[in-house]
Amino acid sequence: SRTGRPDYHLGACVGCDGVPFSGSELDRCGVCGGPGCDSSEPSLRSWCCDCAGIPFGPHIVDLCCDCVNREEHWLELSDGVFNGPPENHSLAIDFWARGRERVMNGTMELSAFRLSLFTAEGDMYNRSFSVYAPFLEALELFQLGWQAIRDPSSDDNSTCYRDVYIGANTSNPRDSCGVCGGDNSTCLGCSLVNPKLQGDPIPDGGELFDDCNMCGSGNSDIDHCQVCFGSNSTCNGCDGFPNSGKVIDECMGSLDLRVLTFEGPAGALGSGCSDPVEFRAACDAGEGGCCGCDGVPNSPKRFDGCQECIDQTNENTTNLINATCNGCDGVAFSGLVLDHCCVCGGDSDYTAQCYLDLLAFGASSTLPFDPYTMDHGAYFVEEGQLLIDECGECRYWGYLGSTCLGCDGIHGSGLIKDSCGVCGGDCSTCTSDETGLAHNCSAPGKGWTGMDQTCKLVRTEGQSEAWINWTAFPNGTEGSGDKTSNSWYRRINRYGAPNFTEAAKGECRMFLEPPPPPGPREIPEWVVIAYGLEEGPYTLDELEIGSIQVFDSTTEEISTVTLLPTTMVARMTTYLQRQIVPYGQTSMYQSRVQSWQDRAATKLVTSPLVPGVDNDVVVEGFATELWHGGQFMPMAVMPGMERIIYPYCTGSTWRGGAHRLHGKKLPGNYLGIITTENITDVGGLTDQAWNPLDEYIYDVSVGWMDQKCTCSSTWQFDSQPIAPTCPKVWFPWSGWVEDGWYVSHNTYVNDTARYSVAQQRSWA
Repeated sequence: SRTGRPDYHLGACVGCDGVPFSGSELDRCGVCGGPGCDSSEPSLRSWCCDCAGIPFGPHIVDLCCDCVNREEHWLELSDGVFNGPPENHSLAIDFWARGRERVMNGTMELSAFRLSLFTAEGDMYNRSFSVYAPFLEALELFQLGWQAIRDPSSDDNSTCYRDVYIGANTSNPRDSCGVCGGDNSTCLGCSLVNPKLQGDPIPDGGELFDDCNMCGSGNSDIDHCQVCFGSNSTCNGCDGFPNSGKVIDECMGSLDLRVLTFEGPAGALGSGCSDPVEFRAACDAGEGGCCGCDGVPNSPKRFDGCQECIDQTNENTTNLINATCNGCDGVAFSGLVLDHCCVCGGDSDYTAQCYLDLLAFGASSTLPFDPYTMDHGAYFVEEGQLLIDECGECRYWGYLGSTCLGCDGIHGSGLIKDSCGVCGGDCSTCTSDETGLAHNCSAPGKGWTGMDQTCKLVRTEGQSEAWINWTAFPNGTEGSGDKTSNSWYRRINRYGAPNFTEAAKGECRMFLEPPPPPGPREIPEWVVIAYGLEEGPYTLDELEIGSIQVFDSTTEEISTVTLLPTTMVARMTTYLQRQIVPYGQTSMYQSRVQSWQDRAATKLVTSPLVPGVDNDVVVEGFATELWHGGQFMPMAVMPGMERIIYPYCTGSTWRGGAHRLHGKKLPGNYLGIITTENITDVGGLTDQAWNPLDEYIYDVSVGWMDQKCTCSSTWQFDSQPIAPTCPKVWFPWSGWVEDGWYVSHNTYVNDTARYSVAQQRSWA
């Protein structure tokens, strides 16, 4: 049926709604409990009824509001040519219906807008954006509808059409809104005389309410700020123009000469009133508005003749103006520098006699002075110290030893501050707020690597790439306090170099360890037989729970399978495997062979490069197989599960709220567990703290923690006194194990020397 109900019943008393004795039936349109087609009121009929009350019938309401059989009616009018109305009839009816819908939408939006005006203050208020538009759309739709119906192609040769639309001597059965027998109420406009009253129909020239709740004003009362009866004052920029987007910028009130002498219009860059995006772009480009070449508003920095950004008002840097491109002769871009004897344009290096004359007795002449590995006072005589500063630069440049002065005030120390402001620091004391990292820096010893969240200072900027890659300790030593001979130092030998602490920068970087590799107990490599099917793979941790969840195909539910010592398990291994796969023959053309190999490079390990040969390709992938020749084995004897799954110690334990002893199996104690009673077997053996004759010990308990026991060489008193216990595993062989115990017949031999437990073994 249309509502999705089944068209059959489970019994004679069940209604179509599935409810017994409900009495609900499908009507002739397939609607459960539907109204059918019998009502004289069309709106009360079911969905498939035509205007004559016939389900899925051929009758429709024509243009003149008569219910006619579409096939018979128009076949007769057209002498058997057409079996339906002209296309424009349907178009007109659709346009009228959509127009009435838009009028209803506009009326609803108008009501909501009027409610919002109760909270408006004063005579100005924000306009609506959803009132006027639907009324305008409605007017257009009505006009299209009436144009379509009056088009000559709409003439269907009927008397009605001729009398109503051609001769106009009969009143139209449809109102101006296109409704049969209507009273124009579905498309009325507003009245200019009294906006509270309804006016003429919209298709007949009725006025429309606009987005200011005004009748016939056509949104003419809205200012540029989208405010009704506004004066454009609510959206003016600082330049006085509506919606200009201009705001007061950071240059307003600046004492910058460019601002004080600005003669352009308000809103232009430099006036103090500008577009924020344009202002920022001009600032970033350098020297826009009142910005310096560093992009900072009201900054004193300007580009000099060498296009260097320098604070030209600072007396400490005025000597650098136009200096970065000047040679030592003071001529811009001459390229002349000082030689090692501080002669402009000279050619003396550190082996020249004029340089050797500056060295103190015993100073090495095999290398020029390096402030990071040598002592200035011990290297130069007084004349040399007067000519060359503590950083190895000729004093002519005026650096006064600033190009190698560390943050500790020592020349050649190489120390800079880390992100938390510690001179020579290694970032170990820095917080996340200071570094911008996700965590605070921590000392080594954290995490599985011992290095998690540890930090170090990494050089990122310097006077040269060599300083960034310098391998010396932060203080320029080899770690023992001695100066390293491995230096990065090169003379700057030009104007415009910044201080060392300004040029040398670093950042804190943190080591975040990756997830630890899975341990032996966390690798999913165990397959379990349950209900005859292979389940898994599982980890040892998952199996130690004592049970697994499997899908029972019989009940189609998830069920719990308890793991027993006899449960069959296998161990799975995955490894990389290569195979040779025949793939036809290679092409007879070398270029195609190479092209094919290039396309398949990501899928193959190797393939032949020779044309016209067997194309035996080598592929690789991961293969999975079971250990021990694919054999499933009981958990109690499976290698790799020793001391893991079924009891790995004997003696006494605290289980299930009672003190229990692991003993041997007896006719009355088939589990091998002695709890609160004394049992003697037929051979006269009494309870024992050992279990020498059985393959395994099994204890039924509530949880897996209750199925473990703790091995201890001494008495335990956690819950109540527990006797000393010792380990036991079930190896399918005999021999010495790694902890020094001898295993025989799947049982540990007692080690009295280790645990001092006075026991006698009895082998049957």
